[in-house]
Amino acid sequence: MSKKKKKSNIKSNKQKKKQQPQKKALKLPPYLIALIITCAVMLIAVIAVSIVVANRPPKIEFIAPDFETNAIEGSPDVPEKYAYKELYQEGMPFKSSICGNIFTENNEAVLYFTNPESNDAWLKVRITDEQGNILGESGIIKPGEYVRSVKLNKELSESVPVKIKLMGYEAETYNSLGSVTVKSNINVK
Repeated sequence: MSKKKKKSNIKSNKQKKKQQPQKKALKLPPYLIALIITCAVMLIAVIAVSIVVANRPPKIEFIAPDFETNAIEGSPDVPEKYAYKELYQEGMPFKSSICGNIFTENNEAVLYFTNPESNDAWLKVRITDEQGNILGESGIIKPGEYVRSVKLNKELSESVPVKIKLMGYEAETYNSLGSVTVKSNINVK
């Protein structure tokens, strides 16, 4: 290529560049820039709050246990053969009494579950099999009350080992005072 052609090519490129309109920078007033930034920050905040709220675990509502409809006031007169004993160890927040020899009668576990008058706690009993399946449970009994028996969820055909869970609640507030679990057997008559 000759020098003239090169020069003409260079000139034509320069001319093309000159012919293109120059783009002007868009100037926004300061209040509009501040408004755009504020909107962007608010959008990010809304998205962040939405993510936090969506990932929050669901609130579990406490349902207070019912009171035992078959509660009897006083202390039971239990035959010795049922090994009725007080369950209490130093440091426990409540006392209770229950039979060591629990038996069935009309598809109920007879256990004479007692909340002594000296307690401040409300009590409840739950009977489970060794796998933790609930066989029966009482409602809450107040101090100075007892329950002779607890209705079973299924009929037992033979004697079975069970766990008796005694649960204590702070009166009026239902705050847990803890629980005690003892192993026993339900003897089928």
